[in-house]
Amino acid sequence: MRVINLFSGCGGCSLGLIQAGFEVRLAADIDEEACETYAANLGKEVIWPVDLSNVGPDELLERSQLDLGKVRFDSWWSTLPGFQFSWCKGLGRS
Repeated sequence: MRVINLFSGCGGCSLGLIQAGFEVRLAADIDEEACETYAANLGKEVIWPVDLSNVGPDELLERSQLDLGKVRFDSWWSTLPGFQFSWCKGLGRS
């Protein structure tokens, strides 16, 4: 199964997907340091440091070299950032 991983971070979910037999065709994240870690651990071929708020679905498909009319595309995988948007961010901190 082919997957596009959005908000991929340093690649933890991509690693799990790969180990489960998925083919990650594109991993995208805005955090450049996370992308560098992803590239070091899983390879630089699929990671794309990008602000996804400025990218449309056609560009994602083009970047992943997938075309819905020609290649079977199975799943979008989105790992939304947690800590930055959590309501409990900062609880218990001075």
